[in-house]
Amino acid sequence: MPFRPTEIEVLERVVVTQNPRRPEDQPLTLRDAVRAMAKLGGFLGRKRDGEPGVKTLWRG
Repeated sequence: MPFRPTEIEVLERVVVTQNPRRPEDQPLTLRDAVRAMAKLGGFLGRKRDGEPGVKTLWRG
């Protein structure tokens, strides 16, 4: 199921808040969207954390 426009807007705001150096005109990648959703679920995204799991994505 694809992301709805409202969901994409929220995830873009999370990504820009977390990484202010990211250009605003750059489209949101799937990896960025998944990591932003995981951050809403408590994912910290540190260097050695790896990719978020299913439980964290569900919480987000």
